[in-house]
Amino acid sequence: MFSLSSLLLNVTNALAVTIKQSIDNDQKVKTIDCVLNLREFAHDQFKFRATVRKAFLQPLKRGDTHGAAPAAMDEMTMRKMTLLVALAAATALSTPAMAGSPDGKIQVKVLGTAVLADGDIDSIKSVDTGTTLGGVLAGLDAGSYNTDANNNVVPTIAVEYFINKVVSVETICCLTQHHVSGTGALEGAGLVDHVMILPATVTVKAHLDTGTPIKPYIGAGPSIFFVIDEKPGATAAALGIDKVKMSNSFGVALQGGVDIALGESGFGLTLDAKKYFVKPTAKFYEDGTLALETKHNLDPWVLSAGVSYRF
Repeated sequence: MFSLSSLLLNVTNALAVTIKQSIDNDQKVKTIDCVLNLREFAHDQFKFRATVRKAFLQPLKRGDTHGAAPAAMDEMTMRKMTLLVALAAATALSTPAMAGSPDGKIQVKVLGTAVLADGDIDSIKSVDTGTTLGGVLAGLDAGSYNTDANNNVVPTIAVEYFINKVVSVETICCLTQHHVSGTGALEGAGLVDHVMILPATVTVKAHLDTGTPIKPYIGAGPSIFFVIDEKPGATAAALGIDKVKMSNSFGVALQGGVDIALGESGFGLTLDAKKYFVKPTAKFYEDGTLALETKHNLDPWVLSAGVSYRF
């Protein structure tokens, strides 16, 4: 008949085999201790079985609410809980862990990132002078005004896979929010508010093996800027603009930086700089009519610093 004790003996025999897969000697010692404890518990179960079965199968006497059966069941429950905890600990210790290493295949970075955007006008694609905004712009010299996007600081996560010691592929995840204002003759004019950008980026990087913990790299790759939830700025709204739409834009990114390993733990420090080249289009609408369409040089510098873990 199948029993908990026979199951534990089989499990501990299987765990003993996994000791050879442990990462280091300290882990082997811990694993062996857990397995031995499990064996001891399993042998105790043979002696304890009769008491447990009696506790389950023998009905309580009338009026006996604090007799031997509840006590036996409490003891059994405690033993089972202890066995489960020991088994979980032994399994965790005997499973090969993702140990940190400066030569690991995967690196995760947590960064603080400064997004230094440009945002000036590359070209004016169309102006409807019959709209309020178009009429105002028609009265200004073409070179007398421009636009600018504000800077921002955001958290960033980067994940990198090393194909070999020299070549890796990296992607980043962050959201950065900006607004676009006028400059020159439009100085201080609020044109676009709450421009949320997701810069989906993948770069291929080449690392220089210096033989030291300091390893510089360069990289390049494609990027798509997804624009979310843009709204007319205060000045644009006052001039009749009730809708702004900025395009999702394809671009490229150039990258350079340095990784600094902190010992053999897999932890490190990282510095990174990216230059994006991307030209989104902005469309301003007044009551459904396209009043203005412009293309902008967003072209941000993205400067990051933070910590890394490689495994």
